Amino acid sequence: MSTPGGTRSERRRFAIYYPEYGILEAIVGYALFYTVVDFATPILVASLAADFPEYVPGAVQTWAAAALWIILGLTILGQLQAQASANPRVFGTREELIHFLRDERPTGWKYRLNVTLALVGGVVVWGLWSAFWNALEELLLAMPDLDAVTVLAPETIGTIAVFAVAFAALGRGIDRLVTGVAREALYRDAR
Repeated sequence: MSTPGGTRSERRRFAIYYPEYGILEAIVGYALFYTVVDFATPILVASLAADFPEYVPGAVQTWAAAALWIILGLTILGQLQAQASANPRVFGTREELIHFLRDERPTGWKYRLNVTLALVGGVVVWGLWSAFWNALEELLLAMPDLDAVTVLAPETIGTIAVFAVAFAALGRGIDRLVTGVAREALYRDAR
């Protein structure tokens, strides 16, 4: 049986599973979230125990554990959806496949940008590591008294914000580098 362009056996389709950005960034983000919840739970339990003895520690620990599982589930589902919606990628010819792989791999400029993001983010995270946990503890201890939260030192909020942005930059840089290397490997293998 013949079809336009040749017989069925002559027409081949080329399909690949192409990595999307975001997996490592999600893992790094979840790791920080987990660490913050693990750090914050005992502090919140201790600071809320006097005012809410019927809810603390049981309810606080249960909600913290539930938050971890819910966020983990949403993170995994989000990444599965992102990868599945874009894959597999199907091409009519080998040339189309190679053209796609060539055009979608990172440029030298993007590699340099992602290395810079990862390095700067990593250095800032490393430098603020202790200060971040101290600032977070100060914020958590002030939370039961809303008046105390409003008079927190700007350095406390600034430390938390800068650390969060640096951690996000670290995660983004690592994710883009590793995914870029995987995309480059697919291109080189297909040539």
